[in-house]
Amino acid sequence: MHKTNNSRKKLLVGIIGTGQFAKKHAQYWIDIPGISFMGFYSAKEKHDIRIKNKFYKVYSKFELFARECTIIDIVNQNYLHAKFAIMSLKYNCNVILEKPIATNSESAIKILQTAKKYNLYVGSISNYFHNHYFKKIASTLTCNKYGKLIDCSLNFSSYRDKKYYDANKGWRKDNSKSGGGVLIQQCFHHIDFLSFFLGDIEYVKSYGKDFIGPQGFEIERSFFGLIKFKNGALLNLSLTTTDKKSKESFIFNFDNASFFVNSGIFYKFGFDKYIAFLKKIIKKIFRLNNNNMIKSQLIFHIENILKKDFSYSEFQKSINTLKLVEILYADYKETHTME
Repeated sequence: MHKTNNSRKKLLVGIIGTGQFAKKHAQYWIDIPGISFMGFYSAKEKHDIRIKNKFYKVYSKFELFARECTIIDIVNQNYLHAKFAIMSLKYNCNVILEKPIATNSESAIKILQTAKKYNLYVGSISNYFHNHYFKKIASTLTCNKYGKLIDCSLNFSSYRDKKYYDANKGWRKDNSKSGGGVLIQQCFHHIDFLSFFLGDIEYVKSYGKDFIGPQGFEIERSFFGLIKFKNGALLNLSLTTTDKKSKESFIFNFDNASFFVNSGIFYKFGFDKYIAFLKKIIKKIFRLNNNNMIKSQLIFHIENILKKDFSYSEFQKSINTLKLVEILYADYKETHTME
């Protein structure tokens, strides 16, 4: 099954999945110079897919699809990520995975072990590490200009209607297939980003509510959590899905200053102006631009593949985030100390 020759010079990209996000990824791949987009793999889709006025083949046999690719981008249902990542690596293809990389950390670790075994690249989509908006937050968290970080809060409300949950036989509301609800499906990027900069975890406290899905496999539509880091900082999570417009906000409280981020706008304010700030915006510094966020990550992974950077540091970071998500899910009732 594993090809011994990986000397092909041209980067040939294929996508596993044919849904909305898979088609969006395809649009970005087509625009990247030096890439030949080979098409899609799906065991169910019967027709070729039109992207930017051109039709691309949909392969129904995985072996034929994998033999055409040097990079496989996995953008299908969560519970299939690990299976197809390992299969792709065994066919000598480098792999890029949409979030979450797997529905559990055990499967994610197996992906990493397989990549190391065959000396191939595996990377994850970590949206906020490749966006100037969150780079601004990162520089603030690490600059040491404002004293010690006391606490931070994430309030996130994501638009998800009944149609979203019912699509494709309702797999998103089945815990065994999705891995969970709003925490892992909509907020994995947020947790991935914040936990990386806030350090090691001391303990977590969390609970979910507003459950939907098949009995015994329900997912949460709302999630609330508290994470205490070993450096003393606290992270408060308030996450939910809604049938109204999505919105997000962060608040970072340091010894000497506070920062507020609201739907991509970055503000700084002193404690003495905190209440006034809530009534009147003081200064706009940054605005979120999602347009090229995924594309910039795909280019980042291409560069790593070309220079054979197989350190797997970003993928390991995603595994650590998945472990934290598992602990948060396991801790609906009592505090869990992380060893």
